[in-house]
Amino acid sequence: MPGPGRIAEFTKVPTSAKVARLFNFDIAQDRLKPEHKTWLIQFAIPLLRNGGSMSIIGLASTTGTDSFNSNLSKQRADSVIAFLRTNLPKGFAVQFELALGEEAARIAGLRDNVEDEKWRAIIVSVWDKPVPPPPPPPQPAPACKRLVIRASDGVGIYVFYNGPGDHKIIQQVTKVKASPGYIKNCATDFEKKATFLAGRRSNPIVYEYASDPGSNVVGEVVGHFFTINRFRIVASDADLKRLPSGISLNMLSIDAMLSGYTFGGPHGDTFISLGGKVRLFVSDDEMPGTTRIAYSSEAAESYDVATDVFGQIVAHTGTYASRYPKRESGLSVGEIVKDGAKKAIKDNLPKAVLEGLGPLVLLF
Repeated sequence: MPGPGRIAEFTKVPTSAKVARLFNFDIAQDRLKPEHKTWLIQFAIPLLRNGGSMSIIGLASTTGTDSFNSNLSKQRADSVIAFLRTNLPKGFAVQFELALGEEAARIAGLRDNVEDEKWRAIIVSVWDKPVPPPPPPPQPAPACKRLVIRASDGVGIYVFYNGPGDHKIIQQVTKVKASPGYIKNCATDFEKKATFLAGRRSNPIVYEYASDPGSNVVGEVVGHFFTINRFRIVASDADLKRLPSGISLNMLSIDAMLSGYTFGGPHGDTFISLGGKVRLFVSDDEMPGTTRIAYSSEAAESYDVATDVFGQIVAHTGTYASRYPKRESGLSVGEIVKDGAKKAIKDNLPKAVLEGLGPLVLLF
């Protein structure tokens, strides 16, 4: 994703050592950005010039294949070494180089097929001694709550109420905007580009947040709601490879892909397994390892869908035949989500959400 290079320095490191994560490499690229080079010139080169040593770890997000990401993480580490060698009057020793690919991101809990600028990165450890510094200790994650707060100029919301034996979408007059901490510490690449955080047409999905009655906090975001054209949806290539012979992508509804089965035969009542659920994502960009599920936006259906914060679709709640759907002014109070959608939402949203204090609230 375009944007400046970013630096996050580790603080609990040995005296005279400099350790940092250089991140936000462009997607599938190993080119150092100007900000990365500035940090290396300012901190790494002086230490190496005095007989120091360094270690470097290459990282990658979880889009693309394991082998691709392993090679990419090594190329990112190699690009740092090449830059340093061209800017030092004499050689220096790289005592430790490790290409972790997407392994570290997976261990940290990043889903498959997700882009995150923090993992398009390398970690550099350098000091003025001939033996490289020990690897950096784990850093505490910044406080991360995707809180939305009341705002008269914010986005409109709907509430998903998980009542006894019932699931309802209830129209609300409340409007919200993102809290500063949400934008600074928590927003994913997907959220920064494709949701209301970027001025796009979407609504946050939240559950009720236990707070002081005088607080302006409305809830904590766990996903997003969109009305989107089929052309904006991509499917996992790995999942598409499992499709049975004779079943093509343009034949499948998104309900079929989300559930992992469809019906066919002369009377349309023959059960056909798709070999498992097909992961679907909202994406305006080309995502490695995915295929668009429509050839163009012309004459394609549009859908109401709910996604997680990384853009993976977890529920489908409505279909529109027109390219530019004309929606009703709002869902009536108490309208019940159809069975397939409510089950998908319940099955896919985080368990903590379903077990939250008070009624479960999802703002559509």
